[in-house]
Amino acid sequence: MKAKIRDTEIYFDIDGCGLIRHNSEYFMILY
Repeated sequence: MKAKIRDTEIYFDIDGCGLIRHNSEYFMILY
């Protein structure tokens, strides 16, 4: 699943962690 909010792209996978891409920076999120 992919969500796009303004300049930020958020990718979710099934394993319970996500990846946020803002400009050229990547951030890992756990949920």
